[in-house]
Amino acid sequence: ATANMVVEHVEDPARMLDEIRRVLRPSGRFTFHTPNRASMLIRLASSAPDGLKRLLARLLENRKAEDVFPNHYCFNRKGDIQRLAEEHGYRVITLRFVNSTALTASLGPLAIPELLWLRLISQPRFENWRTNLVGVLEVESRAIPPSGA
Repeated sequence: ATANMVVEHVEDPARMLDEIRRVLRPSGRFTFHTPNRASMLIRLASSAPDGLKRLLARLLENRKAEDVFPNHYCFNRKGDIQRLAEEHGYRVITLRFVNSTALTASLGPLAIPELLWLRLISQPRFENWRTNLVGVLEVESRAIPPSGA
């Protein structure tokens, strides 16, 4: 099972993990790519009003307002992912911090601060501040049954 830029929109990650585990066979894997809540850019974006987010999505990504969904960031920190994975019958195979491309790249010289920031956090000592997380979770062969089952 895969989720690309989806889990940040999930309000109840425990329920999500249980449902994914239900459809996977033992040793099945769930791979996801999501914003890193510990990233300064994501923390800033998460505190922005929804109207501003819709405006920026339209200007920077040419997205319609109805294509901008609420974010909950309940499964977007390394520690939260590790804890929830273990509690819901998964083993963490990989959890890597990666950078996205600059969101402001289309703004010419105005993109310079973001590009410099992305270069800084590309250094190994700042990896926890990178903009995204990519994870692979594997269903434990003796996984606990889904909650509510």
